[in-house]
Amino acid sequence: MKKSSTPLLLIAAIIILIAAVGIIKFNFLDAPYAGEPVTYSTTSGDIITAHFKTDNSVEVSGPDFEPVLLKRSQSASGERYSNTNGSFVFWSKNNTMFIEQDGDITFRGSLESDSPLAGSIWKYTGLLIDGKKEVPTSDITIILNFGGNTFFGSASCNDFFGSYLISPENSESISFTDLGSTMMSCEDLVMIAEEQFISALATTHTVTYTNQHLSLHYAAGKSLQFKLFGSQ
Repeated sequence: MKKSSTPLLLIAAIIILIAAVGIIKFNFLDAPYAGEPVTYSTTSGDIITAHFKTDNSVEVSGPDFEPVLLKRSQSASGERYSNTNGSFVFWSKNNTMFIEQDGDITFRGSLESDSPLAGSIWKYTGLLIDGKKEVPTSDITIILNFGGNTFFGSASCNDFFGSYLISPENSESISFTDLGSTMMSCEDLVMIAEEQFISALATTHTVTYTNQHLSLHYAAGKSLQFKLFGSQ
């Protein structure tokens, strides 16, 4: 008696279907936002458009370059896309991105957010410790710029950058993450002041502000003080 091949065909069809679903899932997971183009607001006020595709590529366009198609490449953190010779690299991580052209970072930005600080620029005026103000010396100048989810700034010697998040449940709860800075060497007093500032920023947990003043609270009775410097 000849056995029917229907069960075997059914099993084979199920295996093929599972494999196909797995491939589709893999592609979409590896290409965040695959489908419609997404836009990033940069720290300099420009707009970068990224169209993630399901073949592990992304088409990027911006104000100072023609649209470029990039392929995904290996990275230790985040999503890295580059052209064939690596002269144009697009990095994305969570809601942030940056573009590297010929080894230099030319754009930093983030997806649009509801942050009330987005687009504001602040000048550091000193520390407030238990109600007493400590004003920085004349050779210390620090400017802090807020993007949608990212920030960057210039200190007296080095530049710094990273991501920030204001809690949707508590508008005074803030955290600064992924902090980085350039590595130039300067006078000892300047370097110490920069290191103290970055360290305080990394442990900041609360923000309070008015139209003209900003306070970043990083420890009991201690806060970084700023005055409004401008807007993007």
